[in-house]
Amino acid sequence: MTYKNKTKKELIEELEALKNELNLLKDSSDAAGLQKNVPGSISKQEKDADLRSFSELAEGILDCIPANIALINHSGEIIAVNSLWKRFASENDAPSGNYYLGLNYLEVCGKAQGEAQAESASKGIKNVLGGLSPRFTLEYPCHSDQEKRWFRLFVTPFQYKGEKCAVIMHINITEHVRIEKTLSESGFNQDPSLPNGTVFINNASDAVVLLETDGKFIDANEEACRRLLYTREEMLNMSVWDVCVPANFPLAKKRLRDITSNGSALFESVYLRKDGHPVPMEMAAQLVDHFGQKAILCLGRDIALIRHDKDLLLRLNKETIAQNNALLTAIPDMILLMDSEGIFLDSHVPEGNSSEFPLRDFIGKHVSRVLPELDTEKNRLSFEEVLRDGKMFVMDFPLALDGSLFFYEARVVKCGHDKLLLLVRNITEKKKQEEEIHKLSLAVEQSPVMTLITDKKGKIEYVNPRFSEVTGYSIEETIGSDPGMLKSGLTPQRQYKELWGKLSTGHHWRGEFCNRRKNGELFWEHASIFPIKNSLGEVTQFVAVKEDITDRKETELRLAGYRDHLEQLVEQRTESLRQVNQLLSIQIEKHEAAEEKIQNHLRFLQTLIKTIPNPLLIKDRHGRVTDCNEAYEKHFGRKLEDIKNKRAEDFVPPELLDKILEIENSLLKEPGHISAELIRTMENGEPFAVLVNEATYLAADGSIGGTIGIMIDISEQKKLQEKIQTALEKEQELNELKSSFISMSSHEFRTPLTSILASADLLEMFGRQWKEEKYMEHIAKIQKGVEYMKELLDDVLVISRNEEGKNQFAPSKTNFLELCSELLDSARISSSGNHSIIFNYKPEQKVFSIDPKHVRHIISNLLSNAVKYSPDGGKIILNVNAEGNNLLIDVIDEGIGIPEADKGRLFEPFYRAGNTTAIHGTGLGMSIVKRSVELHHGTLSIDSQENKGTAVHVRLRFGS
Repeated sequence: MTYKNKTKKELIEELEALKNELNLLKDSSDAAGLQKNVPGSISKQEKDADLRSFSELAEGILDCIPANIALINHSGEIIAVNSLWKRFASENDAPSGNYYLGLNYLEVCGKAQGEAQAESASKGIKNVLGGLSPRFTLEYPCHSDQEKRWFRLFVTPFQYKGEKCAVIMHINITEHVRIEKTLSESGFNQDPSLPNGTVFINNASDAVVLLETDGKFIDANEEACRRLLYTREEMLNMSVWDVCVPANFPLAKKRLRDITSNGSALFESVYLRKDGHPVPMEMAAQLVDHFGQKAILCLGRDIALIRHDKDLLLRLNKETIAQNNALLTAIPDMILLMDSEGIFLDSHVPEGNSSEFPLRDFIGKHVSRVLPELDTEKNRLSFEEVLRDGKMFVMDFPLALDGSLFFYEARVVKCGHDKLLLLVRNITEKKKQEEEIHKLSLAVEQSPVMTLITDKKGKIEYVNPRFSEVTGYSIEETIGSDPGMLKSGLTPQRQYKELWGKLSTGHHWRGEFCNRRKNGELFWEHASIFPIKNSLGEVTQFVAVKEDITDRKETELRLAGYRDHLEQLVEQRTESLRQVNQLLSIQIEKHEAAEEKIQNHLRFLQTLIKTIPNPLLIKDRHGRVTDCNEAYEKHFGRKLEDIKNKRAEDFVPPELLDKILEIENSLLKEPGHISAELIRTMENGEPFAVLVNEATYLAADGSIGGTIGIMIDISEQKKLQEKIQTALEKEQELNELKSSFISMSSHEFRTPLTSILASADLLEMFGRQWKEEKYMEHIAKIQKGVEYMKELLDDVLVISRNEEGKNQFAPSKTNFLELCSELLDSARISSSGNHSIIFNYKPEQKVFSIDPKHVRHIISNLLSNAVKYSPDGGKIILNVNAEGNNLLIDVIDEGIGIPEADKGRLFEPFYRAGNTTAIHGTGLGMSIVKRSVELHHGTLSIDSQENKGTAVHVRLRFGS
């Protein structure tokens, strides 16, 4: 709990505790012999020492209390202050340079701003020191140029060495004053006539809600409902967690706890409307009593309105705006303004500087949503430190944008009271340069030759470790020295003149020196020295690259010593040397040939890798990428430099990573070859099948050197397999249809043929003897059987033409009313008067552009089914209506209905529902109906309940 949120009672308790500490301090001082004599007999030196000792001990205690505190003696002189008092004094141009020991605080009060408050403070302090008052409290304003502030003064007495002293404590209550002022300006007043101090919120112009201490809404005014797009009834069944940004949950919980314990808070936050849109608001919260229970009253103001007022004030000061704009224009960095909660409030992109990411889209959003790279625990702590101490914080962070990795530097400074200003600069190129410099530096540091850099006067500025190894001089001894410290006196002076003659004219020099090591030993070195010039062509430094050739020189010297002896042996060994030279030449030729062969092989392999059309990736024994071909770069959109020295975890898509790592780990443990099929999801969402072939390659020592993997696109192969499988299934389906057709034909044709044959036989044998009535009965049976087979053949031919695509759509002007009447007459004849068939024709228009043949198929089959599957006496309805360019046809019966299990297959050729097996039929009708409806670009739907009836709804599009 901070001091500005403590109650008066708590502060008084702290003062009492401080008095006890001071009394203990007094007792300890007495016990230590600090008070050796009575006060009147102490010398000035002893008194000053005593005061310093007491001040040091007291400051240690007072620094633990978060307030501006001073201790004064009976006459008003300051005898101790804490660190907060010192800081406040230094930051606010205190009248005294130190505000510390020996200064009379009563005189300081007389010089303070505000005569009435200063006089009251001085009088109150004197009353406490004189024993006229046990303590004194005063609230007063203390404004600075930067902000308006209010403080509360506490004066409490204590005894020190028999003398009455006082604790002076100033507590910053600015936040409490602001909250009270905000609530007052919004018209919020406690009405004592209402029970438990109920608060009037309905007429407030700001958003007002009443919460339980766990965040559940108790009430909300109209403005709160309007801003969040909820009704009051909805909000009363919600909590603050339903409108809080998820990333702010921990902070919101902490605020509820702080308000419950401290009594109030003033803060900014972002809430979510019902449509998900963020609403930034400035909140003032106060702990109140609600029917005997603690509750939290929250008042919210739209930050956008506050910003509008702020913009209005800025427009009034054009000169300041112009200066600020000029300053912003001069700054080459991107600028972000963020509040203490991590919400971005504003942004600026310098003119002519294209930002890699949309800064303006950041406004009103939390850093975790738009720049999660910055939302780390370390950075949050650093941000808090900047807000607390005002120090600048510098950080680097990477950011992946559009498949590329960028690096940025952000300088974070405090802006105002509780905001942060982030100056963001793209340092990607700088990082690359640093990396190149680092590589070059490593090359120089680890070089087997000596490297030395001097200024233009010859003073050494840099040497690498090899220089120290060879010369024996440490780097610390060398820097700032002259290279002449290595001179042995054996190198001719003319050589140095030649060296400086070339270097002074900007040319390179190469030669040998005989120098002396630190231990006195001589050594030979081969040196290449060249000047470094600046952009103006002026020589600024010299770089020397030296190689220790002592061994070679010693060999040469030994050879020179043996020269005379060798001359005597020249004739004897000339032949031998010739033979040796010949053998060496042969070996050199073989070595050169082998080296050329290796180089040709390497060039061949590199060409092979580049020309392989499939993605290829090479990794070392640690799983790091060493090379890839152009096909890999093109397929995955990554350049070799982006993935070189990286492991699979850094760039392989997540859906492939586990399998790739499994293959890689297996091969690095046991050399061999592994093939696997993998499925990768492309950016357009389609699956992409690849065959991965990965194998190990061996190093020169026979150990595993790494792996080589190649990916083969087998997507087309997979698609072809799927097409083959579909074709096989289609063929199987056609075979089944053919079997069904043969089975159906043998059954459906046999029954009527048997009836025809029987009637024909009977007519042949007895026809001349029968009466005409019986004779005609058998004639009718024959005709009916022939008509049935004709209809059956027609249905089969229609299905066949549909399958072959020969059933053409031929619309023409057709009298639809006459067509329906004709089909109804046929249905009534087929029904033999056993059903009630009702026809409702509503369109005023009679002639429509339709295909009469297909419409006949539709209506005749639907009426035939209705008659066939309806009981005698059942009612059948044909409704016809027109809507726009569509004909609406409904056929409704009271028949046996369609079982739920059969509805999904109703339109399959030859398929019949399970409850129709006892009724004559082919299972072709609904298939014909569906195809005829589709040719009209229409729709077909069925509503049916078993044993209750069926309603078929057809919508046909007719032409103009």
